[in-house]
Amino acid sequence: MRIRDSGSHFFGSGGGNDRSDSFKKGRKKGQKVRGTLVKRVSPELAWVDIEGHKLLAQLPFSPSEGGTLTFLIRQLEPEIILKAIFEPSSAGISALNLAGHFDTARTLFENRLRKHYGALSEDRIQDRLEAFLYCAREDAALLPALLDATRCLEAINSVLDRADGRFHYLPWLIPSARRHVAFVPRQKSSSQLVQPTYEFELTGFGMVRVEFISRPPDMAYKVRLQHPARSEALKRYLSSRDRSGFTGGLECLGVSHLPRRNHGGLIAERMFGQG
Repeated sequence: MRIRDSGSHFFGSGGGNDRSDSFKKGRKKGQKVRGTLVKRVSPELAWVDIEGHKLLAQLPFSPSEGGTLTFLIRQLEPEIILKAIFEPSSAGISALNLAGHFDTARTLFENRLRKHYGALSEDRIQDRLEAFLYCAREDAALLPALLDATRCLEAINSVLDRADGRFHYLPWLIPSARRHVAFVPRQKSSSQLVQPTYEFELTGFGMVRVEFISRPPDMAYKVRLQHPARSEALKRYLSSRDRSGFTGGLECLGVSHLPRRNHGGLIAERMFGQG
């Protein structure tokens, strides 16, 4: 049996038409099937077993060997095309646990970062990053907490479809904020707009989401606030800094209310389909 590769679709090989017909029997397009990851042969290829049918599969995320995966049957004729989809129980990993581990590790790190706020007040982001790295090297408790938070976020990235994008943790951008996370979607072509999102919580504003639209050297952004009562003051502040440190344009497209459906945060939206 041969299963054709189609982007992030799964493909495989077996022993001919009999196996192909056997796999197709009783199945239909749009159906979900479950299979086990048997052996990884490269970062993006692995042997999987679906009810006794051994298939060579292309992995859009990084589950562990022995884990159970979910596939969507996209096509049965003339060739079989399966697409891996992430579900909370995929690969034997609880998505809720992964999100919880990151939230706990992030909170611990940000609590330890508090005493360094004074050293992280530089206006230029590059200077702030250098000060942040210095604090992490010098504080014996800070660096392990940072590495733990980073590892937990990487575990989340490992079960997301690589074609969608990746989460990043950038706490030096606004050191006094809490619950930082950024999502950078994958750029599929050099002409495509880059639209990363940076999310954090800030006293007086609640959850803040900054949505960037970038086509170098120009960049624009929108700000969405959970509690928008101070949005006018924020607009004036942002307007005064539009070109600070940029050779191209940097334009604020407005400050608005963050809809209630987004209050669960970026991670919940990407992992559980909330929002």
